Amino acid sequence: MSISDKASLPIIVNNKDQIVALQFDLTLPNGINVGSGDYNDTTPFELTERSEGMIASVTKIRQNVYRVLLYHPDNQPLKGNNGEVLRIHLSRSIYNYETEGENYPMSVEDAVLSKSTGENVLTACQKGTIHVSKRVDLLVDGLSVIADDPGPGDEIRVSWKIKNIGETDSISGWSEYVFLMAEDSFNILIYSKYHNETIHISQEIEREEVIKLSNIPGIDGRAKVAISCSSSTYEPEKFTGNNILFGDFFDIQKKLYLSISPQKVNEGSNERIYINLVRSGRTDKPQSFRLKATEDSRVDAPDKIYFGINESEAGLSLQVIGNDEADADSVIILTFDGNGYPPVSGGFRIIDTLVPTLTLSTYSSDIYEGKTFTLQLKRNFSSKQPLEVEITCENREHFDFPSKVIMQPGEFEKTVTVTIIDNDEIEEDMSVAFRATTEK
Repeated sequence: MSISDKASLPIIVNNKDQIVALQFDLTLPNGINVGSGDYNDTTPFELTERSEGMIASVTKIRQNVYRVLLYHPDNQPLKGNNGEVLRIHLSRSIYNYETEGENYPMSVEDAVLSKSTGENVLTACQKGTIHVSKRVDLLVDGLSVIADDPGPGDEIRVSWKIKNIGETDSISGWSEYVFLMAEDSFNILIYSKYHNETIHISQEIEREEVIKLSNIPGIDGRAKVAISCSSSTYEPEKFTGNNILFGDFFDIQKKLYLSISPQKVNEGSNERIYINLVRSGRTDKPQSFRLKATEDSRVDAPDKIYFGINESEAGLSLQVIGNDEADADSVIILTFDGNGYPPVSGGFRIIDTLVPTLTLSTYSSDIYEGKTFTLQLKRNFSSKQPLEVEITCENREHFDFPSKVIMQPGEFEKTVTVTIIDNDEIEEDMSVAFRATTEK
């Protein structure tokens, strides 16, 4: 007989004489008990048509040994001469998975077939065996992978088969998983699905899935697909070796993602530039990436950015320092690379809000011919090179002053001396405006 959780053991009698009673001691394998395991099952046996009207009992007399008795209170014989006379309910009281899929003998001792006279007419007793059925045994087979060196966000096509090669149906469902596994066995889960259905004995189910890798898959380099399954019916450990199947190795590309915010900033403002860098590959080790930035004295950028263990992103912030120079708007390009990742670049714009201004002023208001006075030339910006400033005015023939003034780098103020020429002529008073201009 075969048993998974519950079964009935048939007792068969082939007789020529009129049999009014039978008795024997039945020894069962470890873990197999009489009874269905149901607390409401007070009668662990069934009579058959041949034993109708008889009285039966199954009594445990010691560990694993039961005494079976069948008799008629009025000495009426069994009906017929062959076939089942009793069915004994059996159940598994423990799940010793090491015994699954094996045959175990039953022992029958002290057997008696009694006529109405009390004579034992038993001539032979054939012992049986109990086959402990394998529970669900799921096999993964037929793995096929189509992957053209995928990278983040790309798709791979995976097909496989699930087959129940056990000796019982899976009625509690099972889960299927798809992993990407590196050469050092590092792996990530990319697909899982629970199937709440029955997979019958010898049934085979085919699967095909198009799986899109995330933008940050967490794995890179040489890897292979692994398919595994697990049953909710607690598949014995010794049967789980066929629950996983591996494909061939292929390359998974990796990528850096760069975001910069804001992408423009006013020079000298307190606003900071925030840089976020994301790595798509493995994060089980720390890594650093080189940072190259456009040379600009207003930006002090580090030369590296660091990722810790289990960190897929890292960030830093920059502040643009004003230089008091009249610069054209500038674009700062940041480039990150390293660890076999392709370089990634991005930039932000520095807007120079400084409006270059020259001013001329004097403390004198009424000035006479032949006298001198001073002009104060000022600027609100600096320059890396000497700045040439041209001084002009109306009625230039009446004044003596340098037409050009040089302001050195770092020099923001200059004094210009002006002499009024006395031409010995009688003239009306005049108002004169002086101007300072530069081409830069």
